[in-house]
Amino acid sequence: MRSLADGEPAALRALARSLRTYHHTALGPGWPLIGRRVEADRTLRQHALRQEGAEAMLRTFGPAMRWRRPVLEVAYPRDGDLCLEGRGLLLVPSYFCTDPVTLADTELPPVLVYPAAPLAGAGRAGHDRPGHAEGLRFRTYGSGALRGFQTRFGSLTGTRF
Repeated sequence: MRSLADGEPAALRALARSLRTYHHTALGPGWPLIGRRVEADRTLRQHALRQEGAEAMLRTFGPAMRWRRPVLEVAYPRDGDLCLEGRGLLLVPSYFCTDPVTLADTELPPVLVYPAAPLAGAGRAGHDRPGHAEGLRFRTYGSGALRGFQTRFGSLTGTRF
């Protein structure tokens, strides 16, 4: 791990190679479905925004996120308030999350990552849930893609590959 932290070119190349292999093995087969789902979600939100404005768009998020003017209530594991104080809120649809997640850093713009809406009709086949893109091959993420990582970069206590 020290070689990575030090930015050694050989270690960075090995990490990049491992990440490309992982992407090809785990994400590649489902990537078209993932892209379609995220794009469909963006299209849904943009349509509501164009047709009826920001409040209509905020009402499209369903039970985990409720718009009660002037507050967007989000089901979250802990209580708290994120005051925008005039800053915008970046809404990011994600295929991989099942619950909304706030990324709040006072030095950065506020971000809310939320589950992308399922594709119309895809739920019946069962392949549009997070972790179920394109069947079993996707669910068995890794498939040894990072097998040599520990050998090259040392042990990582508490981290599983």
